Amino acid sequence: MKPDFLWRLTLNTGRTRRSPRSEVSDEALEQMRQMGLLEKKSVLPFAGWSMLLSKSQGCHAFSLLHNDHQVVACSLCFDVEQSEQLWSQVQSYWLKITDEVPFDFPTLECPTDAPWLAVILVDPLTTLSAPWLGNFERRMAWLLIEDDLLREQLATEL
Repeated sequence: MKPDFLWRLTLNTGRTRRSPRSEVSDEALEQMRQMGLLEKKSVLPFAGWSMLLSKSQGCHAFSLLHNDHQVVACSLCFDVEQSEQLWSQVQSYWLKITDEVPFDFPTLECPTDAPWLAVILVDPLTTLSAPWLGNFERRMAWLLIEDDLLREQLATEL
């Protein structure tokens, strides 16, 4: 079943937002598909930016890089049965990063609904020069969700 919204969680800020599918146009997703953004590595249309994508059943991860330096790490869960396992991995990575930073960060709990997108700003200063990142992350999540739904539909039709 096609979801109407996804939860977007930013671990750096503790912000949680319900993001409706209606915020992302079908045309934007088609353009992203045509750009080859479902490949393991892709070049983004912004100078020096690229993306690495890792897919598995029920969840995906993608990292946004600037000049081959990781800036943002995103984990997408669309199968509630995979939620706790993926959340554990997200938290482990988050704790590894924040262990080296002398600040207290808010703590988020594992989402009870899927789909959800967990975002970690690995290099928050670089994100300041890329105001398009939030929209891109959300669109990429919807592209992955709909690509998986299409694949499932095709598999059941065969």
